[in-house]
Amino acid sequence: RTVGATRGQVRRAILAELPDYIFGSGSIGYWGGIAFMLIEGMGFVLAIGAYFYLLPYEREWPPGASPPPLFWATTGVLVALLSEIPNILTSICAKRQDKPGVQRWIVVTSLFGVALIVLRAFEFHAFNVRWDQNAYGSISWALLILHHADLITDAYDTFVLAAMVFV
Repeated sequence: RTVGATRGQVRRAILAELPDYIFGSGSIGYWGGIAFMLIEGMGFVLAIGAYFYLLPYEREWPPGASPPPLFWATTGVLVALLSEIPNILTSICAKRQDKPGVQRWIVVTSLFGVALIVLRAFEFHAFNVRWDQNAYGSISWALLILHHADLITDAYDTFVLAAMVFV
């Protein structure tokens, strides 16, 4: 402590020595992201639990319909898995403080987000049951809509981060 310095001056001196940003568990954004994932994950757990709760009450599953077409869902899973490549490359460039690399890869990541939203729209169109047809339709649509909302918010978040990187 400097002799004669006020508490405010000491605090400002300590804060001035802190880094502007940090990666990993030392960042408050890291813990905010973890909390968000836990809250969102619990929503999915509850919805999936409702799906399995309804399962034994029907003689056939899905009731009165053939299983849903899996082409668009499978394509969505493959695109989601491939989207991890630009995510990792964005992270690597950010840790190296390579701004052009971050800009390039975050745009690619954003395009993957748009592709996933479009694929989900095709999946909605191809789905073989209406949301109000039976309990299976209700919970299946609820799960699709829940995940679609997740895709939209994630794409929005990525676009905001991309805008921040370019500005």
